Amino acid sequence: LDNAIRYNNRGGEIHVSADTHPQGIQILVQDFGAGIPQHEQNIIFKEPLKNKDKKTGGMGLFVAKKHTERLGGSLELLKTDSSGTSITIVLPLALK
Repeated sequence: LDNAIRYNNRGGEIHVSADTHPQGIQILVQDFGAGIPQHEQNIIFKEPLKNKDKKTGGMGLFVAKKHTERLGGSLELLKTDSSGTSITIVLPLALK
């Protein structure tokens, strides 16, 4: 949610929904900001990103994916473009 708030358009909406899923529960987070730049889409879950000041930044999705996977779940980027970003998180009902 932090990224959805931080990178959304000023005054923009954020939609969060949850539903049952064959593996447990699915959470969908959507914002309506500028989206994730193309050159970052392949690495946002693989390594922390650096901001312009060379300080660590962009750790949110990297860390969230790692923690979700440790719980036996998944976190995926469904879409990102100039109309926003959608991310889905699936968590098991019973922890592994």
